[in-house]
Amino acid sequence: MESWGIELKPGESRYFRLRNLDNEHRILHITATLCEGVGKEKSVIQYSIGDNKSPVDLCALLPNENESFSLSRELGCNDNSVEFSVTGDRVIDLTGYLQIDNPNRRNSIKMPHESYIRGRDRLPSLEELRRLRATLSMEEFQETVHNYLTNNDV
Repeated sequence: MESWGIELKPGESRYFRLRNLDNEHRILHITATLCEGVGKEKSVIQYSIGDNKSPVDLCALLPNENESFSLSRELGCNDNSVEFSVTGDRVIDLTGYLQIDNPNRRNSIKMPHESYIRGRDRLPSLEELRRLRATLSMEEFQETVHNYLTNNDV
């Protein structure tokens, strides 16, 4: 794993390469933080990946707050770069870490809690999700739900 960070200024775009010099694909984990200052409007962090140039909202941070938002987003898939931008009037720091994507490892490791929702023909109820959340860390819970949604084409 390696740390990374970029500063996003309103009206500017920043690109980040998801493949390293050895052509290994990297997964990008992100935290968004408002830089110091006072704003009049919310700041919306957006990204677009690959040929899809339509930006997707990643998160929104409120004005007049020193707000931080930790995201459990794994950006990358099979694309080479991701473009970040911000709307609003505040500068944003995006930080996080990079992890080499190893599809063989991802497909062979099954976390103990994944069997709880794997192979179901319906989404878990809110009560079932609350019980599951109580037994896992937030990261494990988010990963489990993400894996369920990805593997079941929901």
